[in-house]
Amino acid sequence: MYQQLGSPTYGNLTFTPQYAKLPGRAASGTIPHIDCTFKRKSIVVTSTLALIQVRLQFSDSSTQTFSSLSGLTGTFAGTSGNANKDITNCWVKSGTNASLTSGNLGEQFDFTATNIKTALGLNGTYPYPGGSWSEYISSVQSSSTTGGGSGSGDIGYAGYRDMYGYLTWINYLQTQREQAYDTTNLWQTSEQPVGALKDASKYFIDYIIAQQSNDQVGLSIYTHPNSPGALLEHALTTNLAAVKTTLTQRQAGHYNANTNISAGMTVARQEIEARARLRTFRTMVLMTDGQANLPGTSTQAKAAVITEANLAAASKIKILTISLGVDADTSLMQQVADITGGLHFIIPGNQTAASMKTQLENAFRQIASTRPLKLVSGQ
Repeated sequence: MYQQLGSPTYGNLTFTPQYAKLPGRAASGTIPHIDCTFKRKSIVVTSTLALIQVRLQFSDSSTQTFSSLSGLTGTFAGTSGNANKDITNCWVKSGTNASLTSGNLGEQFDFTATNIKTALGLNGTYPYPGGSWSEYISSVQSSSTTGGGSGSGDIGYAGYRDMYGYLTWINYLQTQREQAYDTTNLWQTSEQPVGALKDASKYFIDYIIAQQSNDQVGLSIYTHPNSPGALLEHALTTNLAAVKTTLTQRQAGHYNANTNISAGMTVARQEIEARARLRTFRTMVLMTDGQANLPGTSTQAKAAVITEANLAAASKIKILTISLGVDADTSLMQQVADITGGLHFIIPGNQTAASMKTQLENAFRQIASTRPLKLVSGQ
């Protein structure tokens, strides 16, 4: 994805995340240059002259001093009662630098987000309308190391807390600034599982075009912030190339990160009811990679999906459902298919994008056998 965004360069970030290294003053005679790498629970200190003393201050304002040191580098962390505490500041005594500070403590390093941003060279303008380098740094610092799930916690759970680089930045874009008005060109990347879904959907449209069957296809996208919570991107049309182009230019959470499945179904059903040609077979393809969470509570959102499925069945619209990835609500999608006399396809997560794409293409191939297809509704 980083390469698909053009492999941009910001500050001194590298692709592989690294801990922030805060540089001290320039060396001059017996005044050394010191670098201090912040790892939250520990720091790595490197000096051009022998280390004499390192003092740590912790988030509870307690301190611990390490003296009688030797060598040019060392790793320091709280011990005994200070073990596993977050470090907020340190003072490093090396050469004669203590003579330049009050208290004879040596050079001070403050591990604030502002100082870390400066150390990373990220004081310039942020490249997208939504988000900021400060927010990115905060997301990496605040991530949890105790469990997975959505949001910035994944960074810590993967072992990258307080580590900065394009890998964690891409994660930040997808979990906190995924919408089109925030990060304008995420649609150009192969973010997953949506990337595999888009590729397979394009394959499906190409298949329909190749059959020259004069099928009509429409496109409903959920979730959308305006009423009714979904957007009819394309009314039923034989211009399938235009539908394909729009599919290509949408990203995960394009308009809204929530999942209003019933709204997408409503828009699709109403379009079919209003514009489908007489005596044509009515089919809706419903695709989701998540759990219904709008409108209202999760329970209310799921009930709304079932209500829509019954309305579709009353309008003789068969719904073919696709559950994509580890978070999809397969039980709900099976109910929708059963109510409308459709089929349910499960594309499991925890596999390569290529495998997902192949399975999606197979599903669409089976869907095409129910032709003619009338409307595609997707996330």
